[in-house]
Amino acid sequence: MSRVTTGSSNKIYSHAVSQFWGAWFIAIIWNGITWLAIIKGGNNILQAFEESPVFYFFVLFPFIGLFVIF
Repeated sequence: MSRVTTGSSNKIYSHAVSQFWGAWFIAIIWNGITWLAIIKGGNNILQAFEESPVFYFFVLFPFIGLFVIF
């Protein structure tokens, strides 16, 4: 005699959706703060680049935010 089970499910439950939305939330906050600082800082940022080349490192921050989004 074969036994047939009914009501079984092949679903795999995962928490990846919450991690996905969490990453998007952090990326949006990151980009918002970074782009606001760039827009508000404008000329001061350009002067900082001329005075010390280490500030070119901070140019990476918006791109890091875009990388997190995609």
